[in-house]
Amino acid sequence: MSPRQDRARRDAAIVEAARAGMAVTALAERHGLSTSHIYALLKRTGVALGPNRLDAEARDMAVVEAMTRGEPAPTVAARFGLARTYIYQVLQRHGVSLRNIQSQEKGGRDETIAEAVRNGASVAAVAAEYGLSKRRVYDLLKAHAVGVRPWRPRLKPADIAMPFAGPDGQAAAGLEAAGDVMPGGPAVAPADMAKAAEPGTAGETHFTLAREFEAQRRSVFRAWTEADQLARWMVPEQHLLQFESYECRTSGGYRGRMSTGDGPGFWIRGTFRTILPPASLVFTMARETEDGRVESMGQRIVTLAEAGRFTQLKLQMPLSVVLRTRGTIARDWEQRLDRLSAYLETAA
Repeated sequence: MSPRQDRARRDAAIVEAARAGMAVTALAERHGLSTSHIYALLKRTGVALGPNRLDAEARDMAVVEAMTRGEPAPTVAARFGLARTYIYQVLQRHGVSLRNIQSQEKGGRDETIAEAVRNGASVAAVAAEYGLSKRRVYDLLKAHAVGVRPWRPRLKPADIAMPFAGPDGQAAAGLEAAGDVMPGGPAVAPADMAKAAEPGTAGETHFTLAREFEAQRRSVFRAWTEADQLARWMVPEQHLLQFESYECRTSGGYRGRMSTGDGPGFWIRGTFRTILPPASLVFTMARETEDGRVESMGQRIVTLAEAGRFTQLKLQMPLSVVLRTRGTIARDWEQRLDRLSAYLETAA
């Protein structure tokens, strides 16, 4: 169809809608034209805007009936080609309570939102659809007795792509560019190491990783507590983990260097808080740069449970640290657990 034919079809639709009573402003908005263009077209085609319009009183009564049935104002406005302000003026002239109408609209919207969430829609999606805050959506869901879990940030570490990271999320090759300090975390002097490596844990929320290994629980526990075995799986191939000191006992400490051969490296250090062979292990972890600054990464809680010939592992770390590192720490530990699984298979 040629452009001329397109214009002819469009003009015919405009003329027909105008004769049916649609407002010039609504026609202009629908077709992306100026109101002066619409008036010129109607004048050319002999359409009189007065007598040929839908009877105003009949139209207004139809608007009132539609609104009192609970139809939303935007829907009624689009159907009759009217502005919403005019619709509310019509309601006032006919003695219809504007507050009641708005309450009905709001109630209908809230019922729709509640039904959508009951059927599986997410709060975030509903909030975006209706232009509401998530707090407002949660409030109305509570008012409609719709049970939803409180909002919490949920991370999917497997979806986060990253290169090999050093202890808890700092890329080994990028220490100098990053200023040797993890984003969002303060640098502290070596004298403050004990305080930095052991943050308070009362009421702390943890991020948990779970794995199952085809190995005896005692073997898995030794892989976590013996320095020579840790060095086999804590870092990838072509990387080194060398311990300067390692005392695996309650209140004992460790200090080791992670590096890429002759490349830049960093020190890790921490304290063993609880050791219950072969069931659980709690230790702190922190990163120390070449100039002695320390970045605390909280504590790790390792729990091991027997399941036949398998061992189930649960690793917990502070959620605040996971969020601070944008999830890279969780991805780093997933990679470590992959290497641990491979190591246990070869050591069996």
